[in-house]
Amino acid sequence: MAGMFPGKWVRENGAAPLAHDGQLSAAGEIWRQVLTGIHPKQIAAGLAACLRSALEWPPNPGRFRALCLGIPGLAEVEAELRPYRLQSAFALLVGSLLDRHAYNSATGAYAQRQLLMDAYDRAVKHVMEGGALPELRDPLPPPRRAPLQVRDRGAARAAMARAAADLGFGGDHDAR
Repeated sequence: MAGMFPGKWVRENGAAPLAHDGQLSAAGEIWRQVLTGIHPKQIAAGLAACLRSALEWPPNPGRFRALCLGIPGLAEVEAELRPYRLQSAFALLVGSLLDRHAYNSATGAYAQRQLLMDAYDRAVKHVMEGGALPELRDPLPPPRRAPLQVRDRGAARAAMARAAADLGFGGDHDAR
């Protein structure tokens, strides 16, 4: 972290996690607790997430643990919950905790956002406490629409010619 956030990390956490007496400093103890149970690959994933996010400041301990556990931000989850979007396992968990009827019938974006934030917070707590994420499933494909059938080609040509004339395209509009 000190390499990614030079100066800022040391100012907030100290140059080393140890105090002068050889014991963990207060910051070192907090980070020890945060990283307990996190595997080295997860720590690498958390560091990579810091780089991808282009953070200007080091994440706080709780946010770093969330990054290590692959917990995306609320805005990313909100985008994933839109129809026909690929969903991460975490977004699937949030969706399962969201009362869809209340969400869809809420009046105003503020009320919807509050319901989403509640589901998101419960999902974060679940994962941070060691709860499992649901199995991913293939998303439903978007509905297929049958191509429009032109029943009367003469009427279609006439309508296109009128539209072209109304729009001022000019020229020969005889569609073949």
